This record gives sequence, C-alpha cells and structure tokens, in this order.
Amino acid sequence: MVRDGSLRVGTAALMSRLAARVPARLAAAMLAVMLAAAGLLAAAVSGATPAHAQGTDSRTNSAVAWLAAQPTGSLTLEQRADLALGLEAAGAPADRVSVSVQQLGFLVSSGDMSKLSVTELAKTILAVSIAGQDPASVDGVDLVTELTGRIGARPAQPGQFLTDYGSELSAQSWGILALARVGKLPDETLDFLRSRQCKDGTFDADPVNGCHGQPAYVDQALALTALVAGQQRVAQQGAAIKKAVAWEVKELNGPIGHVPATAASYLVWPMSAWKNETASRQAKSLVLGQQILASGYKGAVGAIGAETPDLLRDLQAKRLVPAPGLTAAGLLGMNPVDLTRYRYAARAGWSGVPGVPAQVVASAATVSRGGSVKVLATGFAAGEQLSATLTGFRGTVASAAVGKDGQATLTVSTKTVSAQGYTLRIAGGKKAAETRLVVTDPRPRAEDRTSRQGGKRSDEVRWPLMSAGTTVAGGVGLLALLVAAALVLRRTNRRR
Repeated sequence: MVRDGSLRVGTAALMSRLAARVPARLAAAMLAVMLAAAGLLAAAVSGATPAHAQGTDSRTNSAVAWLAAQPTGSLTLEQRADLALGLEAAGAPADRVSVSVQQLGFLVSSGDMSKLSVTELAKTILAVSIAGQDPASVDGVDLVTELTGRIGARPAQPGQFLTDYGSELSAQSWGILALARVGKLPDETLDFLRSRQCKDGTFDADPVNGCHGQPAYVDQALALTALVAGQQRVAQQGAAIKKAVAWEVKELNGPIGHVPATAASYLVWPMSAWKNETASRQAKSLVLGQQILASGYKGAVGAIGAETPDLLRDLQAKRLVPAPGLTAAGLLGMNPVDLTRYRYAARAGWSGVPGVPAQVVASAATVSRGGSVKVLATGFAAGEQLSATLTGFRGTVASAAVGKDGQATLTVSTKTVSAQGYTLRIAGGKKAAETRLVVTDPRPRAEDRTSRQGGKRSDEVRWPLMSAGTTVAGGVGLLALLVAAALVLRRTNRRR
C-alpha cells in the first residue's frame, strides 16, 4: 500500500501503465522480470557514474534534445511546468525556455484560476520566477496571492494548503518551495509539514491513524526538499530533516531500483545541501542509470524512465515511450539546483537540439458553438501574418500578426461553426501547427431538462415518459400479473 493514494513515479508509473493493457497474471510476471533487469543495469551504472562524472553535460544535452522533439499539444498544465523547470535547470537554449514559460503564462492567465491545483500554481510560480519574470503579474494575474489564499482555507488546517485527497504532501511541499522562492512563505506551512512526520522519519498525510504501509517515495523526497529550503529561511527544521535524511539514506542503500527515478531526482539537491554528498551521488546515479543512451529507436535516446531494451520495445509497441515530465524531473537531478534561489542562465555549447517548432496552445480544449477561444501561436517569425482554419470548414476563423517576441494570440470564433470535433490549424510563412478543438452545442438536451418551480430547480424524482403503445402494453402486463397472483392465492386457500 502506498500512502496518501499517490503513485510511485518512474519505473512504477510505467509498469502500472503497461499492466493496465495486459492480463493480470502476465503483467505480474512482466513486472518481476523487468524490475530484476532494471536493477542489474542500474547497479552497473551507479558504480561508475558519480554526481560530477565526466559526460554529464552530454547526457543533459541528450535529455534536452529528447524533450525538445516531443509534441506538446497533449501535455497538461503541470506537465508543461515540469518541462519548463527541467529546461531551466539544464540551462537549455533560451528560445526553448522562453516558449515553455510563455505557454505556461498563457494557459494560467486565460483559464479559471479557481480550477488550478496548488501544485500547478506552485510549479508555474517557480518556472516563471526562475525565468526572471514576476509571478505576481503573469499577463495581469497574481499567482502568488492566489496560492497564498489556499493556505488554511476550509476544510484545510492552519498552515495546510487546500489540496485534493492523495496529493496532500506533494502539494504542501511544492507550495512551500514556491512561496519560499518569492519570500512570502508563512512559517505555519513548515510547521504543518513537520507535524506530518512519522517516528521513522517519513511523512504521512494522516500520521495519527497512518504511518503504515509503503511510503510514497516521491512525496518523501519532496517533503525533504521543502524542509531543507525552509531551513534556509527559518532554522527550525533541523531535527525533522535529520530524521528524513536518515530514512532516505537507508532506502538509497537498499535494492537497486527501490527508489524510483523521479524521487531520486528530487533528492540530489537537498542531500547535497545537507552535506551528505555520498547520498547525493547515489541519487544522481539512479537517475543517470535510467537514461536511454543507445537504442534502435532514435526518438528514445535521451529519455529517462526505461531501464531495459525489452521494456523499451514494449513501450514503443504500445506508444508509451517515457513521458516528458519524467525526463524533465530527471534534469533536476542531473543538474541539481536550489529551486528557491536559482536564476536561469543559458549554457553555451548546445548541440543536437532541434530549433523551436511552430506550436499552438488553446486556452480550452472545448468551446460552445457561438463562443470563442484564445489560441497562442509560438515558433513563428516576427512580423508574419498568421491565419487559423478548421478542418472541414471553409474560410479563416481568425488571423493575427506575430510580434517581436515570436508569438501571437488569436481569438477563434465559432459563431458559424457546427458542433463537432475539429483540427485547428495555424499557418504562417513556411510553418504550420495544429491542435484539436471540440465545438459543443450550447442547447441542453431534452433529457437534461429539469422542471423549475419559482425560478429554482426542482429536485423531485420524475417518472420516465412513455408512448401510448408502451403505456397500453405496460397496463396489460400489469393486469395479467394481478390475475395470476389472484389465481395462486385462490389455489392456496383451497388446499387449506
């Protein structure tokens, strides 16, 4: 059992996705074989790749090149934030980082702030701040005030960020890191996190009734990271950090593959900051041991999260090649930085990283017919005139010129568009990019209509309406049932 309902990220996350597509017994056998093979490979690498070994930069280049080649159209807001943080930590090319941060700001400012999770807000604040921008004014939106307002709000406890069930610890940690970054961290957020520590040094969302089962490794690593960052502000975390470090060291010295790649990525910096370089090197070695450096499938080289050739082939066949978020987190471990103090600076000497492609990001995946949706286009040349079209629909639905920053915002109107799914295409110059857009009918379905009394919705249970033929047939059937019941009772009375 994994505490807090969280899933192990890294090897376990990939395995669970594979298991969902194969029979249970076969999945269990595959899991055992793959973990054993992964352990052998990681063991070989971990002994030869200390934290500051030769060639780490080339591995970083490979990871960034892989990330740069991934389509971003289907990424969630949190995955985009992971991508930006990973690129920033790696000192990736400035145009790459700029596009990632631009897309983050667009999605956050054009959506409903109340629907953003604590983790989404926190990661966006970190990415925007590291890029040198003000997270208190992202396209006119104050992310810092929004995040601060989630502390202690009902039904959360004092110092606790209001989060969904299962993400209490990870969201608390990300919230602490983000507010520490901007100098707005209330001490009670750290107090709350420390109150969730168990006797063995781990953290549990409900330590009174919990502290049992297998801890979620990523949550533990993030909690330690948050406390170490908090120690730099308020020197009251030492005892809790010492216990957490002792537990993590024991786990890092356990069986190879015991600690997943994402958790190891988050451990590299806090272990080093706590003067435990041995544990920091072990964590970094685990990350490096899960990077694909050679493969017949060129699109996988540089990715993190597939430890064996057999697993890689299986991932390819099922189109489950490691997720960008996992490789992005790995870059935090390969190039460890203090997220609360780091300032992005591009490194020189990049090679093998493709140029920025044209990309389209819609503020919403669906829009009602007659409404409109904002679309951000990036990767086009400054001054180019862009046009937006929908597959199967004649004419242009929007147009705009690309600004000096290489981006343009278009407002796509669906006033004369039919309700269905479309491919939205933005074209300009020699480049073009596409994304999916679903247009829905704003009129309510007949079966969704409810009676209203005095302007208020009625919660009464309504019987289904029947046609005349159905009503007659139902009446005849009921009459026959009553006659049959009467005959049975009559026979019973005669036998008495």
